[in-house]
Amino acid sequence: MASTGKTIATGCGIGCLLLALVMGGLGTCAVVGIRNVKEKADDLKVVFKELESEYGDVGDYTPAADGHIDPARLEVFLAVRDSLLTGGARAERLMRTLDGADGAPAGRLAKVKAGLDLVPAIVTVIDAQVSALRDGGMGLGEYAYIYTLGYYVLLGEAPGAGPGFTLDRNSDDDDSTVRWSSDSDGDARDQRDRKVRETLNQAMRAILANQRAAAIAAGEDGAWTDALDAELERLNRDYERLPWQDGLPEAILVSLAPYRDRLAATWSEYLNALEMVNLQR
Repeated sequence: MASTGKTIATGCGIGCLLLALVMGGLGTCAVVGIRNVKEKADDLKVVFKELESEYGDVGDYTPAADGHIDPARLEVFLAVRDSLLTGGARAERLMRTLDGADGAPAGRLAKVKAGLDLVPAIVTVIDAQVSALRDGGMGLGEYAYIYTLGYYVLLGEAPGAGPGFTLDRNSDDDDSTVRWSSDSDGDARDQRDRKVRETLNQAMRAILANQRAAAIAAGEDGAWTDALDAELERLNRDYERLPWQDGLPEAILVSLAPYRDRLAATWSEYLNALEMVNLQR
């Protein structure tokens, strides 16, 4: 999601919101050239640079000092989600095919075609999301913060949600290729869950520390800064912990509760796997 992440496999050479691309489900490995999408990826590089230049890295984000989330910012977040779901419908359908999630397992030929089509479909997802972020005036850190608290904490969705295969950059070849490889359903999701938790923990420790400093500077109530101190201590003790996972503070809960149904409607199990990959070092 930010410059702390890996580079995307299309050759953009940037830390992207979404992914590097190892797609499996065929029970075998293959290398697929995606040079035909490099031009689009290069365009996206410019957008990411603009976002990073204006808003900084994920860990640079500072939430409101008093803990509340402005309704206007939640509306921007939900508009980004709507754009992502629209732009990502094809990628989600292809991942479901590769995963055998729609009833009878797809045949080998259908999976090969789905795998080939998935690369440009994912670039479309990236384009939809980063364009919506830029147009809405939202940085990568703010997006990750609301995503984490809204989906993983408020709604209890699984950080490891997604297909039963891994997504990663092919480090053995140049950045214009993609390797497919399979994993068992449980292993892939469990591994994804651990990685997302660890990388979000690191990012959110920086974000909550920023919030604590802002709260002290603003003269916020000592009970709130004490709560931030306690949560930061818990995050530092357990690197797989998500922020406020034992219960959202009242200010955050009051902010998010009216949006529960709309957040639930914009959750995507499969696209979740594309959201956080590049937070992972």
